[in-house]
Amino acid sequence: MQSARCPSSSDSQRDQTAGVPLIVGPGVLATILILLHENGFPATVSATLINILLAGFIFWMSRSIGRVLGKAGSKTASKLAGLLLASIGVMMVRRGVVMIVASGGR
Repeated sequence: MQSARCPSSSDSQRDQTAGVPLIVGPGVLATILILLHENGFPATVSATLINILLAGFIFWMSRSIGRVLGKAGSKTASKLAGLLLASIGVMMVRRGVVMIVASGGR
């Protein structure tokens, strides 16, 4: 039987340093600016706050979620999240190209 390993402070710091740019980076800032332009200030702020709370809840419950999903389920969820993120990126690029074409390249 393996004993549970307590993460050292350097492990925790490394995880935090790697995780923060994945949560809030240039993509998030660009998305917020786009949403602000398309949906207005109240809807954008509300959506941002809901997403922050949801992300915090998922991080808080991560051990339980990991236990329920198991290793294979975690890998599957990770691949699905990556696919969703890629499709959102493609949608944003497509919309940008359509806007450029519609404006005549101005």
